Parts: sequence; C-alpha cells; structure tokens
Amino acid sequence: MSKLTGDHEAVRRLASLLTHKAEDVRNQFMRVMERSTRELTSGPDGWEGRAAGAYVSANEAVRQYLDRMANVFHQAASTLYILADRIHALQAMRDRARQWQEEAWEMQRHIHDKPGSHPQVPTHNIQALWNEINMCEQQYDGEAKREFKSLMDQLPKMGTLMGEVQHQLFVGDAIFTKSHVPLPVSLYGVAGRQGIDRVEFLNDSIRQNQLVYEYYKAHPQATGPNGESAKEMMHQAHVLQENARRQGGTEGVPIVFMHGLEGSEETFKTMVDYFGGATMVYTWNSSGEIDGKKGDNRSTSHPVVQYVFEKGAMKFEDQTEAFSKITTQLQGDFSTNYMIVVGHSMGGIVTTKYIEDTGGIGVTKFVTMGSPITGSKVDQTVHEKLLTTPPLYALVRGIEVFLPAVDELRAGSKPIQDMYDNRGQFNPNTEVLSVAGLKYGVKLGDSVVTEDSAFALKEFARAGNYTGVMHPEDDHSGLHEDPMAIQDVLNFILYGEKPHAKP
Repeated sequence: MSKLTGDHEAVRRLASLLTHKAEDVRNQFMRVMERSTRELTSGPDGWEGRAAGAYVSANEAVRQYLDRMANVFHQAASTLYILADRIHALQAMRDRARQWQEEAWEMQRHIHDKPGSHPQVPTHNIQALWNEINMCEQQYDGEAKREFKSLMDQLPKMGTLMGEVQHQLFVGDAIFTKSHVPLPVSLYGVAGRQGIDRVEFLNDSIRQNQLVYEYYKAHPQATGPNGESAKEMMHQAHVLQENARRQGGTEGVPIVFMHGLEGSEETFKTMVDYFGGATMVYTWNSSGEIDGKKGDNRSTSHPVVQYVFEKGAMKFEDQTEAFSKITTQLQGDFSTNYMIVVGHSMGGIVTTKYIEDTGGIGVTKFVTMGSPITGSKVDQTVHEKLLTTPPLYALVRGIEVFLPAVDELRAGSKPIQDMYDNRGQFNPNTEVLSVAGLKYGVKLGDSVVTEDSAFALKEFARAGNYTGVMHPEDDHSGLHEDPMAIQDVLNFILYGEKPHAKP
C-alpha cells in the first residue's frame, strides 16, 4: 500500500501560487488590453469603423477566456489545498502514534528496572491508533489519486486557454491602425533580476516581440520607425526573442524529455501529462530516420517534446548522433535555437555528451533524473558477476543488441571516462538540476545509480549554475513519477526557482 506523505506546507505554497497566478495572468492580459485601448482611441480612426468593431469583439472573447482560465487555476488550487489537509492530518496522527510508542517503551524500561512496579502500558491504544492510521491511509490514498487525476485533467486546459487568450490579443490586423505599429522591445532592465522575476521579465519581452513579428508578417508592406522593411523588423524581433531565451526566458522554448536505456514514450508519461501533454514526439526509427507525431498540447508558450528511440538500447555514440539530428529538426520546427532538456538515466548521459560535442549553446537548462554521469557501479558489479558465471556468459554475450549499451554505462568504461575527461567542454552557461533517489542507501542509491554518480555534473557545470536535490524515498524507476520531484523540476524550468539543494 502506498503512503500519502510529503511536505504539506510545500503543497499549500503551490496551491497559493496557483491562486495568485490566476490573478496575475488576468491582470497581465488586462494591462495588454488597456494599452491596446489607449492606442486605438488615440489613433486617427478613433472609435469608428472596422477597427473599433474588431476590438470590441476581441475584448469580449479575451474576457471570456480569462474567466474560464482563472476558474481552472482556482480548481487546481482547491485540489491541492485538499491534498495538503490530508497530508497534514495523517502526519499528525503518525506523530501521535510515535509519541505513544516512545512512552510505552519508556514504561517498559521502567518495569524492567523496578520489578516491583507494574504501571499499565497502553499498547491497545497504540495499536488502535495505528489501525486508524492504516485505514485513513487507504482512504486518503484513494482520494489523493482521484484528486491528482482531476488536477492532471486541468493542466492541459490551462495551456489551451492561455493560448486562446494570446491568440485573441495578438490579432494585430484587427487592433492596430497604420499609425500605431508595435515596436521591438529591448532587454534593458533585466540585469540584477533573479528567479521568477527574471524569467517573467524575459518572457514578457519575448511575448511582446512576438507581437511585433506577427504584425509585420501580417503587414508585409509596412515599414519600421526608421524606414526598415517588414522583413527587417521581423528579423529584429526574432533576434531579441532569441537573446531573451538565451538569458533564461522560457516562452516558446521546447521542453525536451529524453528517456533512458530501453525506455520509450511511456517513460515520461506522468511527467509529460503534468506539463500539459506532448506537443510533438520525435521518434528515431530502426531505419535511422525521424518520425514526427503531433500531440494534443497546442501550447506555444511551453511546447513539450519527447525524443523516443525505437531501438532503445543504442550505443552511446549512435544515440548522441541521433539526438543531434533530431535537435536540428526541432530547431527548425519551433523556430528557435534554444531548448530545455530533462533526461532520465542514460538520457542524461546522452545529453551531457551532446553538450560537450556541440558546445551546447542551445541548452539553456538541463535536468538529470537518476543519470549515472560517472557510470553505474551497481551495473558494473552485476555485469562482472554475469560474465564470470559460465552458464550465463554465453547468454549475456549473445544479447548483442542490448549488451553494448550496458557495457558503456559501467563505471570506468571508455565512453564514460572520455566524457568525464572532456568535462571542460560543457557549456558553462547551462543551468543544471540533478535529481537523485536514495531508496536503497548510500551503497546502492536508487538501485541503479549511486549518489556520487547522480550528482557528478557538479564537476561539469559552472559554480552557481548547478543544483543537486535528493529524494530519499525514490528508486530509479519511481523518481520521475514522484509528484514532489516533478514539482522541483517544474519550478526550476518554468520559474527559475532552485529546490533546496543536497546538504
């Protein structure tokens, strides 16, 4: 039976964040509408003609979408508040049971020290409380699963509604007159900003420059303030957008999920759903070609992408080459040179190798989850035992498709050692978060990756750009299913917030 555990205060903070986010989003778009109103009313057309009618229609549509979007945010927040209450109630009961248990042990020691004394040990009360806790755990666990399913159902709606609002606001042809054209927005003022404040500032500039890009795309005969052609203005806007992404803006930056050895599209299903579902799935098929499949997530703000390898046990070098080719196609499809990568297990190693080989300029943020950066000592031990056991030697050596990849993941293998030796080629500007499990203790780590290997990227990344966080109750296959670990990753990627680092 699973246990509903965790930091109820952290869950409450997330619920509060969603509540405030609903109002922040509403206020943000209302400011855009107010600015557009000022531009329209001060223009030569005033409130007359086609522009005024289109503006009124667009405003009404935006307000409807804002109301629906705010409602979804509030529903998600309500779900999290309920979950926090359940976690807090169970934790209080567990604390009480442990206190009673300690008191009972103290009384038993008293009886042992003084044979003539016979105080009553309330063991029946303790057992009754543990029985109640077990019953509540079963009940709350079922409720939590239903509530999380409800929350997962809400997330895609948030992205879809946000996209609809932006679409309505960016209908430049209807709102902007000839004398009121949008101008490119510089990044002046970003210096000194940190965390979510920095990310939101950069994202605002990306969104505003997207408006400029769309305006000149829709008006190819228009000219800029200094006589620039529409094509030149589009180029200026795009360069400013890319500069903002390079400095940490996440608007329009694909979030790439990369599975590990023998993984598949299902590996990151829970996590991808948490981010609103897949926008695109690129599969490297057995013929060495890329198959692209669109998903249901239509968000342009934070597109979610999966890299899938049909031959899941490819050799290190081959998989890195395929990763590079898929990335080239992704950059063309999403009109940006930048991306954020989340890699599980070998997926983190392949991404590290890609960054070293290419300079990794386009990888702004990189998350590893249970990635054996210096190899898997656990795999090495098992591997050596298999190869020294005569009945199994032929069997293991006969699995020619799978074994090379396992060989390369062993601690001390040539590919692993070469990658470590080339760590000076790692992009110093890439922000790194390494997430590790420790369910089986220091020696076995998450059962595949030990703690030191999972956190080895601290020797690759620049000081200040690395964070490592431990989830002691997670094993290798459960790490990317843990809601708390997923929340750490989401906060790091979207809001620039670093989780509490490993001591």
